[in-house]
Amino acid sequence: MVDQNRGKNMAIAGAVAQTILAVVLLAAWLWTGSLAAMTATLLLAGGVPLWLLLTVAFYARDLEHKESVELDELSDEDARTIFERQEDEELRPAAARVAFIHKWVFSIFTLVWMAYHAVLGVLLLRHVWGRAPANVTSAEQAVWMLVPVALLGFLFSRYATGMSRRGEWRLLRGAGSYLLISVLGMGGVIVSMVAVYQNYAGVDLVMAYVVPAVQLVLALELALNFVLDMYRPRMPGEEPRPSFESRLLNLAAEPGRVGHSLAEALNYQFGFEVSGTWFYRLLSRAFAPLLLFGVAVLIGLSSLVVVRDGQQVVVSRWGRVDTSREPLEAGFHLKWPWPVERARYFDTGAVNEIILGVGEQREPVIVKGREIYVWTEEHGPLEERNFLIAIPGERRQADIATDQPPPPVQIIRLVVELRYVVEDVMRYGYLFSDAGLVLESIAYAEMTDYCARATLDDPIPGIADEERPEAIMTFGRERAAAQLRRIIQSRADEMELGVRLKEVNIAAAHPPPEAAEAFEEYLEAEREMEVLRYEAEAEANRTLSEVAGDPGAALRMGLAIRKLDDLQMLRNLRDDSAEQSRRLQELQRIARDDIETLEGEIEQDRMLGRVSRTRESLLAEQQEWMETLEELEGALQEGEQLDLAEPIQEALALAEARFDGVAGEAAGMYSQAQAYRWQKQIGERARAESFRREMLAYEASPEIYMLDRWMDVWDQALPRMHKYILGVDRDQIELWINLERERTAMEGVYDSPREAD
Repeated sequence: MVDQNRGKNMAIAGAVAQTILAVVLLAAWLWTGSLAAMTATLLLAGGVPLWLLLTVAFYARDLEHKESVELDELSDEDARTIFERQEDEELRPAAARVAFIHKWVFSIFTLVWMAYHAVLGVLLLRHVWGRAPANVTSAEQAVWMLVPVALLGFLFSRYATGMSRRGEWRLLRGAGSYLLISVLGMGGVIVSMVAVYQNYAGVDLVMAYVVPAVQLVLALELALNFVLDMYRPRMPGEEPRPSFESRLLNLAAEPGRVGHSLAEALNYQFGFEVSGTWFYRLLSRAFAPLLLFGVAVLIGLSSLVVVRDGQQVVVSRWGRVDTSREPLEAGFHLKWPWPVERARYFDTGAVNEIILGVGEQREPVIVKGREIYVWTEEHGPLEERNFLIAIPGERRQADIATDQPPPPVQIIRLVVELRYVVEDVMRYGYLFSDAGLVLESIAYAEMTDYCARATLDDPIPGIADEERPEAIMTFGRERAAAQLRRIIQSRADEMELGVRLKEVNIAAAHPPPEAAEAFEEYLEAEREMEVLRYEAEAEANRTLSEVAGDPGAALRMGLAIRKLDDLQMLRNLRDDSAEQSRRLQELQRIARDDIETLEGEIEQDRMLGRVSRTRESLLAEQQEWMETLEELEGALQEGEQLDLAEPIQEALALAEARFDGVAGEAAGMYSQAQAYRWQKQIGERARAESFRREMLAYEASPEIYMLDRWMDVWDQALPRMHKYILGVDRDQIELWINLERERTAMEGVYDSPREAD
């Protein structure tokens, strides 16, 4: 009788304690507005009916015990038959009441309690689902209010669980376990309050999800217990185990029973009582000291911070980082044990690597045991991604003019290796949740933008590198890597990532494999074009050498002559200022194109390891000529009359000086012209002098002069023939001409004296 009365009093005290805990938590909820406190309050409120049910059960069992004692005192048990005892049991109302409570009231309460937790769990989850963390106020004051109440509730639950080990108080186990879970729920609310105080408002929302989830699990177990209880066999005299008693809550309330169950399982598996051996007993006795020693060791280890070379450690207290506290350098340091203070290690001496332009892992192409790296096949262990490269405007305009213009962009596979070190651990570790991922995103964005402004392999003369990167796949590759490093570092500094780039390297830059064939055809066409260009340059050099003896001298002479012609043309247009301005602009455009061409040729020579002094001197002269044209245009725009006399004289002197210094076909023709000139000039002068002297002879004796000239004509008309001069009248002479000459004694009479000799 005393035992059941004590159980009833304990049930009443449990109902009061459960109510007090629920009321205090309700006050905390209304005070702070915590979602976790709201859900835990409803959890605690569900335990009050359980304690009240146990109060009724213990009261009924107390009445049954009193009824049994009274009937035993009034009757002689040995003298009655079995039929008489059966009639006495039917006439015991208290025993029938206890049986009714165990069979029907407990079952109905199990269903109602299950429905309570199931409905409440679903409603609470729907209430908190998708909501933002609540604005919890006065969290610190609420913690001080909840901690002592939760401690008293924990002690009471442990006392009730201890009483339940006695058979007559077996019913207290379920209520004591539920009270312990309720106290744990209150502890979760306390933890969420502390987290909110530390600016972790999300913990309160997480706890608001946990409590309804526990209620749903409990409802599921109650439903399973109710079904199994209908088929569970009952032994006479066995203490009933109600269906509302949760096995899971009992396991959480009495974890020591798990060890007992394990010992029984070991005994069964090994075939003898393992729990009775000296080792098991020694271990069971020393378990608590060993556990305390292990906890002390763990606390000591968590209080010691060992920082190696190349590392820095940031210590946070209660999840908060003191920015005024410097990171710990290499050596041994002490801190408060976990979870008061936590140490986070940063490898400031390690070089971190990010590979841009790659995707998922894939199988490499292996040929004869070696991995191949050619454009026609995918290479590398990672799948490479595509990037867009812009087409220069002048090339794009030429492509648009064709029948089938290509797209305005080109595609390239670009793999960039980015290596960096951590310089500022406070910024790197606490300004961003993942600073490495932020750096990768920045690098991807800048690399995409850089590629969109770059060219594939075309040079862009006259444009600064910062404005338009060029030839990212060929000669501009190294410069592109340097520019990317500078741009990404600048963006990282703006974001305050606390990193320093060590190296940016373009590991691969090539077209997609499917474009390899077309690209090879393009390269082949480029090589053929270069061959034709080299042949044309050779022909031009040969022609210039033939003309001037040296190609450079010929180009300089041609430039000087062109400058002279342009200045003379501008002088001839001095009366038409509009046409003169238009021609000046045209000359500037031509000079600008020549400068860009020369710069490209000089850059190409530098790539080939050559230095062309001729092109450099021509470039300097072209730039000087460009400045002259700009000065003339400026003077013309100011309304001044162009004075071209002095520039023309300088250009003429320069052209003549360069013409005098050349050799070759032009010089030969010039020399021949000069020789012909002197020959004609001297010959004509001699003829003039001879004519003057012949006039003197004519004036002295015209007849003799004319006879002499007449004889000269005959001498020229009939050369190498005998001629006779007769001094008599022609009418008195009779000529006998013997056409047949006879050889006589008179044969040598007509010979000249010189011939006779």
